[in-house]
Amino acid sequence: MDIFETNLADKLGIEKKNIIAVNSGSAALFLILKIFYSPNSTIAMPCYSCSSIYQAIKLAGHKPLFFDVHANSVEFDFPEDDLYDAIVVPHLFGLPCSLRDIPRHKCIEDVCQAFGAISNNKFVGSAGRFSVCSFGATKPFTVGGNGGALICRAEQDANIVRQYLDYDMKSNDALGFNFGMSDVNASIGIIQLIRYFQEFIEKRHRILEEYRKAGINLLLPRIQSDQMIGFRAIAKFNDSRSRDYVKKKLFNSRICSIVPIARKEIMSNNGESFVGAYSNTENFLSLPCYPNLLEKDLDRIISEFKKHANNLN
Repeated sequence: MDIFETNLADKLGIEKKNIIAVNSGSAALFLILKIFYSPNSTIAMPCYSCSSIYQAIKLAGHKPLFFDVHANSVEFDFPEDDLYDAIVVPHLFGLPCSLRDIPRHKCIEDVCQAFGAISNNKFVGSAGRFSVCSFGATKPFTVGGNGGALICRAEQDANIVRQYLDYDMKSNDALGFNFGMSDVNASIGIIQLIRYFQEFIEKRHRILEEYRKAGINLLLPRIQSDQMIGFRAIAKFNDSRSRDYVKKKLFNSRICSIVPIARKEIMSNNGESFVGAYSNTENFLSLPCYPNLLEKDLDRIISEFKKHANNLN
C-alpha cells in the first residue's frame, strides 16, 4: 500500500504524507466528517448527487443541508457559507465544477467520478481542505475491488486520520477501525494507475469526441480549457418524453443507456422543490463510454442514436 500511495501522490503532484489509501470513497468521507466536525454539524451537499454522501453525513451524526444544481449543467447553486459547517462538492460525471467563492477551509471535494480531471491547470481535488476519491469497480479508475483515498491539505490532519485506520496494537480507549485499503487492491492499483493516465482517459476522450462529431448534444465542461475524464457521456434532451423514447429504442437494439440520477433519488429539505435537479433527471441520458468499447460497437451506438433522435423531429 505504501508504494501505491507514493505513486498516487507523485501522479497528483502532492506530498505522500498528505494522502491516505482507504477501502472506499464513502469511508474517506465518513472519516473526515466523524473526526473533524462536532456532532450534529450542518453539512451542505447537492440534492443532485450520489446518495453515499448523504449516508456518510447521517452515519457521522450530522445534519444535511441540500442545495440545487443548475439545469443542463453540473454547476451548483451554493448556499450562503454561514449556513453550514462544511460543504461536500462532487465533480459529477467526470466534469470539473466551479467552486467559486466557497471558503476553502469548509470545502470537501468529492472527486470519486472525476479522478484525473483538470480545472485551472490543476487536478480537481486540490482546492478544498479535504478531498475524497473512490477507486471502486464502477469508478473511472479502479483497484479491482474496494478502494479509495483521502487527501488532506494539512499534514497534521492526515496524521490524525491515520490514527483511526485500524484497531490492532492500541489501548482500548484509542478508537480505530479497519478503514485501510488491502495490499491486494493496492497492488492492482499500482498497475491500473499507469494504464489509467497513459491509456484509459485518452480512450474515453476519443469516444466523447466521436459522439460530439456525430452531432450528439453532450454535457461538456463549463470552461473550455477544463479537461473532463469522460466517466459518463451525458446526452442532453429537451424533455423526458424524447429522452425516454431514445432510451427505449436503444435498449431494443441491445444498447444499454441509463438515466444517471433519477427523480426518486433527489433529496430535499422538508419537501423543498429543486428545479434544476428535476430538470436534469428528465433531460439527461448516459451513453456507453468505456475504454474497452470496440470501434464497431461505437459506430453502431452512434448510428442507432441518430436514427431514433431524428425520428423526434
